[in-house]
Amino acid sequence: MMRVTHVVNDLNTGGAQTLIEALAAASRPDIATSVVVLSGEGVLSSRIRAVAADVIHLGFERSSNRLDRLAREVRAAVLATTPDVVHAHLLQSDLAVLLARLPRRVARVSTVHTTGLTASDPLRSRAFQYVAGVGGRSFDAVVACSPQAREHMLRTGYSARNAHVIVNGIAIGSTPGSTPRRGTLLSLSRWHPMKDHASLFAAFAIARSVLPELRLVCAGSGVDERNEPLGRLIAEHGVGDAVTLLGPITDVPGLLAEADALVISSAYGEAMPMAGLEALAAGAPVITTDVGNSAALAADPAFVVHPSDPGGLADAILRLETLPDDEYLTLRARSRTIVEASFSIDACAASYRALYESALVRRRA
Repeated sequence: MMRVTHVVNDLNTGGAQTLIEALAAASRPDIATSVVVLSGEGVLSSRIRAVAADVIHLGFERSSNRLDRLAREVRAAVLATTPDVVHAHLLQSDLAVLLARLPRRVARVSTVHTTGLTASDPLRSRAFQYVAGVGGRSFDAVVACSPQAREHMLRTGYSARNAHVIVNGIAIGSTPGSTPRRGTLLSLSRWHPMKDHASLFAAFAIARSVLPELRLVCAGSGVDERNEPLGRLIAEHGVGDAVTLLGPITDVPGLLAEADALVISSAYGEAMPMAGLEALAAGAPVITTDVGNSAALAADPAFVVHPSDPGGLADAILRLETLPDDEYLTLRARSRTIVEASFSIDACAASYRALYESALVRRRA
């Protein structure tokens, strides 16, 4: 049996965390999965424990500058899981693994889950991106979760020699039933400039001026009543009575079952959003900005819009909400077909296993 230890920043809702859970569940019993988490407990910790052999939380604050201590503790935690392969996710974890000085016998893999940062992102994050790109040459393999993520990698210093593309996958359950529209839209996006909540609420306000019965449910880290800038943004657009803020959640399928569509409003940075794959698996149509490879999630080009275009996003929302019932149900069926054809977690997990095995052969030659 192969032992794989994933290293990730936190276990709050996010694409990297959802992929780890999906891979761990799909890889059993061939791969024993452990997870080392830089931060403390997250909303997904219990779910990850259900599919992993070990979950170790180190309790580091994201703002900590003690990289020497982080590297030591990551090394100790990783070695305690006796891995064959260490698989890092997200920039801070990449850096921690690079600094941990793991034994030569342990293969190192990283997955890049983004198509890039901008000048508006914190200097610390951009510095991590640069260091991870240069240091990524030390990994046995660096995986882009979409073709455009690979293009971003090569622009930011990663080597083409060890760069691969393995498109994200998701578990596909039984075919969902024919769900009627309820006038509810869903956003599954953490509070971050790349997610462009400003455009989301502006678009929702425009759409609601035409269809006053519309409702918007927002979930994700930082998307809750305690977030004062978020509250001001909602008030600015006058939609407070129609927006529900849930913060980080675990029951994504339950929310998708009640939603007419998932809305991805990101301005930049997306590669292949796992939230979009979860929506498709539930038969929920996706309305998305054309960032990274997100357009592949839309069952119709009419539901792909330019980034930071509230008017275009509102038009797409109104188009979906005013479709005749039979056309809407056809859209749901086509959405499900997309994930079945292109985003199976079994294919994704098999590709990762082949990559792990190849990395181990090179390490132990």
